[in-house]
Amino acid sequence: MRISAPHWFSDPAFAKYLEENSGEGLASWHRAAEPEPGEFSDVFVAVDPASDGEGSDSDMPEHIWEQIVEAVRSNPQFGQHDSHVVVWICPV
Repeated sequence: MRISAPHWFSDPAFAKYLEENSGEGLASWHRAAEPEPGEFSDVFVAVDPASDGEGSDSDMPEHIWEQIVEAVRSNPQFGQHDSHVVVWICPV
């Protein structure tokens, strides 16, 4: 599933999370040395729609994670039986 969310990348809490976790397991092309997220700072996370919002990066800012989980759950392509859905978050 792809989510285009440039506003998330300009959110200070998300930008801080991205900066602190790049290269530490977060699936992203963002380079920690970059001053701010750019057009190649895509992020990939896994969400378990059958759970209570668990996933690979559920420790990111709560207001962002809740939107990701809701987007997965509201997509009719994915059901409660799916174990994990990969979500591609794009800054453009």
